[in-house]
Amino acid sequence: MSQANAKTDVYHIIDNFKKECKYFIDQYTEMKFKETGDRALAVKSTNEMLLSLHEPLIKELVIDLRNKMNMKSKH
Repeated sequence: MSQANAKTDVYHIIDNFKKECKYFIDQYTEMKFKETGDRALAVKSTNEMLLSLHEPLIKELVIDLRNKMNMKSKH
């Protein structure tokens, strides 16, 4: 695999990850909004959930992304 193709694959992985995160966050916020009927409270709940997940989740995702990048570069 050429360096250019590897970079394209990495950007594709990152772009998909961003889309998946946005979808998850939007779904979580909508669920909280349906529970509370208060959009501001739903956004606050979502932010609190994201803060609680931030460190362990980001570490896990970075490791996963590095593994995927390493696998792609070895092909």
